[in-house]
This record gives sequence, C-alpha cells and structure tokens, in this order.
Amino acid sequence: MSWRDSSVTSRRNGYHLKEEWLRIQKPGTLDEFHTGLTDYLRWWNTTRIQQRLGYLSPDEYRAQTPAIA
Repeated sequence: MSWRDSSVTSRRNGYHLKEEWLRIQKPGTLDEFHTGLTDYLRWWNTTRIQQRLGYLSPDEYRAQTPAIA
C-alpha cells in the first residue's frame, strides 16, 4: 500500500470514527472515552461486515480462509 492509499484510508476511518462513535456516544469522562474507543476499534477490526471480504466480518473471513504455512 502506498502512502497515498494509506492517507485515504486514514481519512475514511477517521470520518467513521467521528460520525459513528464520537458524535453518537459522547463520552463524558476520559475513562468512558478510552473504554468506548477500545470497544469500537475492536468491533471495527473484527466483527464489522466488509464489502471487500465478501460481506463477511474479518473474523468470519479468517475462519473460512485456510492458513498459509
């Protein structure tokens, strides 16, 4: 992935983070922010359905893809 692709991905992920989590959850304390952000990122990276993975979550995709030895 080039730096150009990375910057586009970072902007897109940052947008989702702000729109889907920060503005909806509105954490009141730093602890709420940290816990909520950790949970959101775990969901984003493991269970969120992704078009590029054939509408599977990353966990589902990994489970059906044979491991490379």
